[in-house]
Amino acid sequence: ESKGALAVAERRAGQVAQRLPDVSGELAAAGEAREGAEARAGALRESLGAARERRATVGARIEGNGARLAEALGRHTGAAERAAEDERLAREAAGERDAAALSASNLGREAAEIDARSSANASRRAAIAADIARLESIDARLRRVIAHHSRSHADVRDRIASLGSRMEQVTRDIDELGTIVARSERAATRYRAKMKVIKGIMHEDYSVSRLRENAREIGIEGVAYELVSWDKEHERAVLAAGSEWLKAIVTGDIDTMVGIAEYARSRGMPRLKVIALGGIARTNRAAPEGSEGMLADHVRAHARHAGVVEFLFGGVAIAKSPRAARELAAAGHRAVTLAGELFEPGAAASIMDAGSRITDLTRRIAMGATVDGLLQSISMIKQYTEKKRAALERMAAAQARARARLLTHESGIATSKSTHEDLVAKIAGARRVVRRIDEQNERLAKRRAWAASEVERLGPVVEGLEARIAEIRGRRGDGRGELAEEVKRLGEEKSRLEAEDRLAMAAEGEAHSALAAAEADAERAAGAASRLESERAELESERAELDARLGGLRERAAEAEARVAGMREREQEVISESGEFAPRLAEYERRLAGLRERERSVSRDIALAQRQGDALGRDIGDLASSEASLRKVCAAHGVGEDTEDVSVGPLLRELRKELESMTTLNAGAPAKYAEVSGGYRETSAKKNRLEKERNGIVAFIEGVEREKRQTFLDAFDTVEREIRQTFSKMTGGNAWIELQNEDDIFSSGISYLIQFPNKPKRDSAAISGGEKSLAAIVFVLALQRLKPSPFYLFDEVDAHLDTPNSERLSKILSERAGESQFIVVSLKDSVVKKAALIYGVYPKGGVSHVVTYKDRRAPKVPA
Repeated sequence: ESKGALAVAERRAGQVAQRLPDVSGELAAAGEAREGAEARAGALRESLGAARERRATVGARIEGNGARLAEALGRHTGAAERAAEDERLAREAAGERDAAALSASNLGREAAEIDARSSANASRRAAIAADIARLESIDARLRRVIAHHSRSHADVRDRIASLGSRMEQVTRDIDELGTIVARSERAATRYRAKMKVIKGIMHEDYSVSRLRENAREIGIEGVAYELVSWDKEHERAVLAAGSEWLKAIVTGDIDTMVGIAEYARSRGMPRLKVIALGGIARTNRAAPEGSEGMLADHVRAHARHAGVVEFLFGGVAIAKSPRAARELAAAGHRAVTLAGELFEPGAAASIMDAGSRITDLTRRIAMGATVDGLLQSISMIKQYTEKKRAALERMAAAQARARARLLTHESGIATSKSTHEDLVAKIAGARRVVRRIDEQNERLAKRRAWAASEVERLGPVVEGLEARIAEIRGRRGDGRGELAEEVKRLGEEKSRLEAEDRLAMAAEGEAHSALAAAEADAERAAGAASRLESERAELESERAELDARLGGLRERAAEAEARVAGMREREQEVISESGEFAPRLAEYERRLAGLRERERSVSRDIALAQRQGDALGRDIGDLASSEASLRKVCAAHGVGEDTEDVSVGPLLRELRKELESMTTLNAGAPAKYAEVSGGYRETSAKKNRLEKERNGIVAFIEGVEREKRQTFLDAFDTVEREIRQTFSKMTGGNAWIELQNEDDIFSSGISYLIQFPNKPKRDSAAISGGEKSLAAIVFVLALQRLKPSPFYLFDEVDAHLDTPNSERLSKILSERAGESQFIVVSLKDSVVKKAALIYGVYPKGGVSHVVTYKDRRAPKVPA
């Protein structure tokens, strides 16, 4: 900090030392100017005295002339009295004559001037009328152009709106068709998958569906489950008792059954069940003892198909419980519970139906033709959708072209309207000028007519007055003639002396003015000298203060250097002491490594114990689940917890069969599971940690991208605003920059658009060389506002600029010179005269010579 303050104070002291000689020189120049102004003032005072003496002499001569004139009039009093009346009449006539002659002369001169002005006005009016006609013709064409652009603009806008609505409708249609196609394809796919499975296993439903296509021709009455019905209460019992035959085909007699079998064999059908109504004998429906009745009594069918009920459910008794059903089966009856448990006679076999349903695949198989038609429709819809998409792309392209045309029309309308407004203003101004010229010509014509009539009237009056004067002078004697001559001579002398007096008065006024100007110059020089004296005193005082301050700062700098040296010695001591602690730190690190290794080992043991505990918990859960399952099985077979004598032989046989069907158990599976689960948890934790890190990195990248985008946009706005202001100040036109793609600002470019006064806007690549130079200078100055540089070097940047633009450039560079230094190579006087320091280079004798000029009015330029 002390070094910085010392450098600032030394730099300021150098500036003060450089400025003091300049102030002394300027003070000497001000003194010389003051002495010159005082010398001019003394000379002007002498000239003023001489002018006053001349005026006094002329006044004395005027007084003498008046005395002589009075004396002459006194000597000729008598003659004057006698000729008083004639003199009066002569004077009046002469005055009237002179006034009339002067009026006639003035009127003649005025008439000539009026004629000249009328002729000039007529020429000017004709030129303006031709310009008005030309401008009105251009305005009419512009109106037609604007009307054409407006109509085209409206048509294009309507077309864009129409295309937009059509595109929205087509897009909705495509979305709806896509939804329909997707749903239809999913349905068809599911159907094909099911049909593939059905055809692969050749299910009997496939055979039934094939036979039902020609049911009437081959004598099929229907399918068994379609010909009978039952209530909800007995549904499980019905499905258990008739599970094998509910999907059988029903025919009228045995011959038909045989014919259907041959038909199925010839068609390659895999499996088929057929019930012949004619071959079914009625069974005894008497309910056995211990049953709830016969199942056939709860199944309904048409009288024609009653045999189906007899065949399927005629000998099936309903039991209250599985035990009762087993007892009925042991007695030789088919027994079924309402829960769907069927026991065959002898209790050697049983069927349990806990929730099955009759699957009717025949209708699904018969839907094949419909699905094929659906697939054809899907194909046609896809083709139609592609056509719609192509039409949508064409409409989008047409809309883009229409938008381009819309922009073109809008630009044309704006340019035409601007030109139209300028033309209207010019036409209105020209018409105002024409009206003023007409009014002026009308006044001049009236004045010309009046002057001509006055000249004609004054001619006879002058002639009459001349004759009257001649008559009066003829009546006067010789003495009166001499008197008149003397009076005339004295009057002329008086007029001459009065003219000399006026000239002397004018000379005196000019001397007064020059003297006042010289005194003002002297006062300004004195003020400048006083100001420079005060500035020199201030600089002297500041230099003394800076010298004192520099002494203190140098002392503080020396003290700081001493403190730095002490601190460096202390730093060396600390470094040497730290070398002694290095072995101890290494020992501590070694001990910490051993402790960390023990910690990791204990952690692994804890994790292993946790995994084993988890495995044991899962085993306990599995055993509990198996126990619950076994209890359910025992309960289903009527074996309760309070049963003392249970026949487990059949159950053991079933369990042995199940055990034999199982593969060999893997004894190491629990340990492998514990290892895999532990690895899974570690991998899961690592995955979560990596995802967290990834999310943090992604957030950081997004933040950087967001900050980068915002920084770029702020810089873009600053440069764009500065370009507008600087270009408008230099040319009166407009200039701006635009992003070529606002959605991707870093991959796209920037367009630099220029619009000079009375010209359309154009890209910077499409303007002339001089305009490009001007645009480039404006862009550089705009970048200076964003990130100023210490200095700028311009090499003949004004070479292609005209004088007004060069002057504007020099003015802006002069304004910006307060922020940065500008070094300009230029041959334009308008740029050079704004410089504070000028270096001129010229050749002489084959060698380049340099001449330097410094403007003392400008602030000091740092080296």
